[in-house]
Amino acid sequence: MKIRIIFIGFFIVALITSCGYLSSGIWENDDKNWSRAYGFPLPDSIKLINSWYWRSPHWTLEQAMFFEAKYNEGVKNSYILDTTIIELPYSDTIKISFFNDKPKWFLPKPYKFYNIWKGNRNEFDNFLLFMDKESGNLFWTDFQI
Repeated sequence: MKIRIIFIGFFIVALITSCGYLSSGIWENDDKNWSRAYGFPLPDSIKLINSWYWRSPHWTLEQAMFFEAKYNEGVKNSYILDTTIIELPYSDTIKISFFNDKPKWFLPKPYKFYNIWKGNRNEFDNFLLFMDKESGNLFWTDFQI
């Protein structure tokens, strides 16, 4: 009987950890958000101002993220020069959808105050990058389900 209880305990722990229950959640302005999202430590050259990260408890990777960083030429150029994103022309009627409600700090101004880029290939379809025209701060969001 004791062995059976131990086996069931191990089974439950394995099930929970394999489904992501221990690594799922919502984190706002947590130092680990960058590595949760990208799988490597935050480079010293990037100065994050705000971050929000969500991971589902599903066994496949389901995640959503919002980041705000101080202007950084390298980050800006690596995204803008990438052929997987395109600049969106501004119009007063631009409609942008997010995976869920965006944090209050994310894009505090109307869209006309940002240059906006969007992913243009299937694997980058949910990626959006915004650059504040005045401060140069970069805001980006992405999700995968």
